[in-house]
Amino acid sequence: MPESNERLKNAELVFGLVAPIGTDAYMVAENLTSQLREFGYKPTIVRLSDFIEPFSKMLNVVCNLVDSPEHQRILTRIDAANEVYRKFNSRATDEEKNAMLALAAVNQIASARKKKAPGEALLNEAHILVTLKRSEEVAYLRSVYGHGFHLIGVFAPEEERVKHLHRHKNMTVDEAKELVHTDAHDHQDGGQRTREAFHLSDVFLDVGGNGDDWKRQLGRFLDVLFSHPYKTPTRDEQAMFMAYSASLRSAQFGRQVGAAITSQDGDILSVGCNEVPKAGGGQYWERDEGDERDHLKGLDSNDERKNLILDEIMRALPDDVGKDPRIRGAVKKTSLFSITEFGRAVHAEMEAILSCARKGISTVGRTLYTTTFPCHNCARHIIGAGISKVVYIEPYPKSKAKELHADAIQLGESARSRSNPYAVPFVPFVGISPSKYSALFTTKPVYSQEVDRKLHNGHAINWQRSRTQLRSSMVSISYVERETRAIARLKRSFEQLPLDLAESNNEGKNDS
Repeated sequence: MPESNERLKNAELVFGLVAPIGTDAYMVAENLTSQLREFGYKPTIVRLSDFIEPFSKMLNVVCNLVDSPEHQRILTRIDAANEVYRKFNSRATDEEKNAMLALAAVNQIASARKKKAPGEALLNEAHILVTLKRSEEVAYLRSVYGHGFHLIGVFAPEEERVKHLHRHKNMTVDEAKELVHTDAHDHQDGGQRTREAFHLSDVFLDVGGNGDDWKRQLGRFLDVLFSHPYKTPTRDEQAMFMAYSASLRSAQFGRQVGAAITSQDGDILSVGCNEVPKAGGGQYWERDEGDERDHLKGLDSNDERKNLILDEIMRALPDDVGKDPRIRGAVKKTSLFSITEFGRAVHAEMEAILSCARKGISTVGRTLYTTTFPCHNCARHIIGAGISKVVYIEPYPKSKAKELHADAIQLGESARSRSNPYAVPFVPFVGISPSKYSALFTTKPVYSQEVDRKLHNGHAINWQRSRTQLRSSMVSISYVERETRAIARLKRSFEQLPLDLAESNNEGKNDS
């Protein structure tokens, strides 16, 4: 094992929380702090919104903040943050754009480290960043801290968040809904887009309702992170991982989507991805004879068809209007350019359903897991196929499933029991992200030592939070420095070591 092996046991950690407005992220941060102490860590909460005011002064941004009413207090602070981001983005590199608060967090962490241990990595220290609102912030923190950064997605149903803002923040329902929608995806340059950052999480926690199950969810994630040998995947985690792995097969120009259908016991009945169908059933595989996937044709048929429709519309207009580029640009901003009807690919959910049909397996009463919320076309087939529940990770704003099938779909399981008991619940995924599944559930991590489950005498290991080691952690030195250390260790074993061992070996062969 590398010389940093002992450091792995108590390496520095960085946690980021991403949570939609109306969700109590600080409640989660406080519980995370408490649980980390059980592992011997000293956590610090970094409130990212505190950087906005000093940054606005540095960038000469005038912030028209008000302190009441609460709706306006929050909106003016969102607007101020967006304006500061726009000013920052005008002088930032491509990597830094929309990542201003991530850079501020890095500076804060580095400053704390210099005070405590100049030039050294901190041990048994954890930094909790509350809250991240942009996918670029997440990407930047991962580029800096690698395996040492962990993103925690915290959510509650929209209905509960609106109710919380209405009851506890003295807002009208309409004001609460406005805030929720602005927070999810602000279309302004520099605007916060929580929805786009949320699905990047390493673990998803549901803090809705009155129970404390989310605390157990968070504790389980930490136990797995610290190499608990007996924490294994849930049915949901296993099924979503199968959906995620299926998505990797897709070579579509847009997003990769995967789906899996399971029995009530969690058995995998079928999987599917978004890919072009082939004659005889199924979809094209890599190296199939006669492969006609979109990238080999060199064109997205849906984009082609949308542009042809646009040309048709422009020709139908009077010449003085139809030739105006502003009109063309305006039409491109309409929902016409959100249609997906002309894509050649079978969607992941449909392929999973069709796979069951080809094998003679009933889909009635089954659960469908999908990496992305179903589009309205897939939704109607999901309903018709008798699927009893849909679990998803990434939102899909283009989907009109709820609007078109309000009689048959309910967002969340609690809504189902209150209104239509036969409606299909579409629920967010809870648990460890499929992108982290292999790294966190394997007993043989790639970048750490093997996780033992029994002692030499055959008895089970008595795992305890106070005596643990991380499955993986950030590396505080560069690969060049690690090379230098490796050479030094080799030289300690051999008194005379040539600079180029391979060249020396070849010279020996030539002499013989």
